[in-house]
Amino acid sequence: MRNPYAGILPLFAGALMSGEPLQIFEDGFQTRDFVHVVDVVAATCRAVAEPPNEPVALNIGSGTSMNLLDLLAEMELRLNRSTEVQITGEFREGDIRHHCASLERVGALLGFVPQVMFRQGLVEFLDWSCGEPLIGFGDRYTASVAEIRRHRLLQ
Repeated sequence: MRNPYAGILPLFAGALMSGEPLQIFEDGFQTRDFVHVVDVVAATCRAVAEPPNEPVALNIGSGTSMNLLDLLAEMELRLNRSTEVQITGEFREGDIRHHCASLERVGALLGFVPQVMFRQGLVEFLDWSCGEPLIGFGDRYTASVAEIRRHRLLQ
C-alpha cells in the first residue's frame, strides 16, 4: 500500500479505504490478468528446479482477464465502500489495452497451472490491505500521477 507504482490493486484499495478520489486512465474497460504471488513463486520454483533446455520467455499469469471497472466494482462490494471515480480518457505511453497471459508454453515446459483463483486472491489481498496504514495515501497517489505527467507519459 505504500508504493503507488505497485499495481492497480493497491491503488484501488487505497482509494476505497481512504475515501480519496480515483483517476482511471482510458475508459476503464482495459483488461488485466491478475495472478496470485503464490502462483508466481510456484512457476519460478519449477523453472529453477527443472529449467528448460534453452533460454525462453514464459508468461506467468492466471490466463483470464478482468476490466478495471469490474475490478473496482468487485472491490467496492467486498469492502462495502465506494469512491469518486474520474475516467480521464488519457492513456499511459507504452501501456497495452488488453492483457491476458497465454499459458500454453509455460504449461508445456513447466507443467504450470495457476492454483489460486482471482476472487480467492482478491479476498486475501483485501484482508491484508485492510491492516496496512494509509497515512498519506492521497498525497503519494497524486504525486505518482504528477510524475507520470511530468515525464510526459500520458497521452
